[in-house]
Amino acid sequence: MPRSKRILKTFTRRLLDLDEHLFLLQQAIKSLNKGESAYLKSLSAELRVLICFSSGTEGLLWRLAEELKVKDYVYIHLPPAGIKKEHPLARGLQLAFIPIARAGMGDPRLPQVHISLKTVIKECMAVYVSGRCITHEQLIKAVAQQMGSAHEDQGVEPYLVELCDIILSNTQPITTILIADALLVLEVGSRVLEQAENVNGFTRKHKININLNRLQNTSIHKHLNQNIGDFENNSICKLPDEGTLSFCLDHPHDDWMKDQNSYSFGRFKKGPLCVVPTKYPDGTLEIIIDGLLDEPIVARHLIPESKYPGVSVAVTWEKRGVTIYINGKLIKKITI
Repeated sequence: MPRSKRILKTFTRRLLDLDEHLFLLQQAIKSLNKGESAYLKSLSAELRVLICFSSGTEGLLWRLAEELKVKDYVYIHLPPAGIKKEHPLARGLQLAFIPIARAGMGDPRLPQVHISLKTVIKECMAVYVSGRCITHEQLIKAVAQQMGSAHEDQGVEPYLVELCDIILSNTQPITTILIADALLVLEVGSRVLEQAENVNGFTRKHKININLNRLQNTSIHKHLNQNIGDFENNSICKLPDEGTLSFCLDHPHDDWMKDQNSYSFGRFKKGPLCVVPTKYPDGTLEIIIDGLLDEPIVARHLIPESKYPGVSVAVTWEKRGVTIYINGKLIKKITI
């Protein structure tokens, strides 16, 4: 039926729709935190409805926020808008992503700002992969429409294949990014419904918890064999002959680097490369690397001091050997 002949929803009906979509979004986050990876499909579909421009219609959350004159500002560490490909450190870059974090909970080197969430979703980079900067809106729509509840396509974009081949801290970057987005959507959505209650006499049906945690270090994919065998093109995710892997480890416990507890950070996996970092009670960090040499590489070292929070780890490899750095300090070098 042509859109011109459809019967328009009332304002109250659209508010109820928002209430229900936020509830379903919240349930998807809770289920993902319990290890139910299938709920990524539901999460992406709900985000598409709420915050993506699709089929000629803007996201429901943005439409209602504008009608009720509700500010969609959030207080976050500002994510980068893109990658400067001409920068020396970006030469040969294959993957980079920084999930959106509330102020005080992210990398302090990123400025803390009050900014429109709509602007962040539509303009800021969610991930750099396959030589492209992908915005949050582009990523959400691709997941929802190619491998989600909105539509299940016969094939997917090459960058989604590459992202699906990567496991970071026991989950995929797609899941980490979309949950971070969803938590802020719950915050703004609750603000819109609160305004409707106070001004328009609306009564919501569901309770929304905006203090849900982002995805924890669960074994969300422990029963899955995450590899490129799920797709027919194996060439996209081959490991280059030379490369660098760098990442930052952190934990909600402020003194995790020096206390007498052990902490497992799960595994990073891309194709044949697998890296497993573990912190031990004696203050050492162990890095186990498989897939670069015939035998697994094991490096264990006292965590070096750093002026930055967390612990940075870098692994470089080439034909002549492998080097491992912790907080910029060389801790192991293997020459072939």
